[in-house]
Amino acid sequence: MTGIWRRMKRVWSAEEIPPWVGLSVVAIIVCAVGVSAHLSTAGVV
Repeated sequence: MTGIWRRMKRVWSAEEIPPWVGLSVVAIIVCAVGVSAHLSTAGVV
């Protein structure tokens, strides 16, 4: 997980990407984390 944050910080510091792209990436990650947490609490994973 820390590797993902390090990669995202590097992308953000490059500032080549519009802000909405970064926000959409964050939204996708939040959704993925939420789904995986839901599955783990449901006992699927």
